[in-house]
Amino acid sequence: MAEYKTPLEQLKATNACINCDLRGADLEDANHEGADLTNANLAGANLAGINLSGANLEGANLTGADLSEANLKGARLTRCNLERANLRDADLANATINSVNLSRSNLQNTGLEDADLSKTNFSGALLKDTTLSGANLTEADFSDATLERVNLQGSDLLCANFLSAKVVQIDLQRAEYDGAQFRGKNIVPDQPSRGSIKVF
Repeated sequence: MAEYKTPLEQLKATNACINCDLRGADLEDANHEGADLTNANLAGANLAGINLSGANLEGANLTGADLSEANLKGARLTRCNLERANLRDADLANATINSVNLSRSNLQNTGLEDADLSKTNFSGALLKDTTLSGANLTEADFSDATLERVNLQGSDLLCANFLSAKVVQIDLQRAEYDGAQFRGKNIVPDQPSRGSIKVF
């Protein structure tokens, strides 16, 4: 069995690094499609523009990581810590991100269409020009998050929490929001659980 001097060397050679310590690693624009990074520590890593489509990042620590413009299509990010991560312009379409911590993360212009985001913590996150159409957001927590020009068309918002969110404009056409909690100008009046609603 080959021995590698560093976890980064192992990742580059095998496209896998389970439980590895890759804190602060520079992987900008690298191609690690389908990589196995289960439980890896990537806190503060530079992952801007990286290709991690179809990768397994379950349980990974990505606190403060730069994932701007990253390709994470179809990636598995269950139980990841993405607190304060920069996901601006990243593509997470069809990704599995349930039970993830995205608190205080930057999700500007991020593509999250059809992603599984159930029970995700978005508290304090910035969602501006973010696409969440068709996403599963069941029981997601948007407390203290900022949502500006967010596309939630056809998404599942059952029992989601928007109580203290700052909503500038969201599009809820064809969304399921039965049991979702809104307050103040965010209140959805008595409507069926599907409808064409914009909240300003």
